[in-house]
Amino acid sequence: MMKYFSELIEGLRESVEMRRSSMNSILTLPLRYRLKESDLDVFLMSSVPTVYATWEGFFVSVVHVLIKAVNHCNAGVRELNLSLATYYLDQYCAFENPKNGLENKMKHVSTIFEKSSLPVEIKKSFDKSSNINLKETNKFLQIFCVRLIDDSYAHKLHKLLKFRNKIAHGEDVGAVKIEDLNDFVKLVNNLMDDVLHNVDDCLRERRFYNS
Repeated sequence: MMKYFSELIEGLRESVEMRRSSMNSILTLPLRYRLKESDLDVFLMSSVPTVYATWEGFFVSVVHVLIKAVNHCNAGVRELNLSLATYYLDQYCAFENPKNGLENKMKHVSTIFEKSSLPVEIKKSFDKSSNINLKETNKFLQIFCVRLIDDSYAHKLHKLLKFRNKIAHGEDVGAVKIEDLNDFVKLVNNLMDDVLHNVDDCLRERRFYNS
């Protein structure tokens, strides 16, 4: 099992390096091609959504890795940490459905009885916000019992999202400076490193098991 977990982490680590290399290429492109000021403005504006997409793509791959890790264990639902067991059963029961009358609730209980006797198989698809901010990031990390990301990232990640959303919707974001792009790339690099480290710890310690 630990060998499989190590392979998953190594795959994530390679993903981080690939994404880091891609973002570094973005940073060096203006100098390599000696962009004129007008071209540089367009380049900086169009690069912000790419940097955000790098972060979102990485985080989606993290959740997929965590799902693979849990499913590989063939654990019973009673063996899982309560947060993960709740997430797993909610995939089949939709606890917050406002139409949950008695008949639906009876079906939920039946489903819980059924799933409690089978190995856990978390669905690979998952609902996420269109904006992977710190709150959304930590929501999924908490489900899988991964150590949360520090609040110090909240402001900078909010700024990246604000720029990206305004650009994506054709709103006026003002001038994007090269310093902004440098800060966004540094932010995403640091976030990927921290998330990777915390996921590695989680898998090595198998924190998603019920203690």
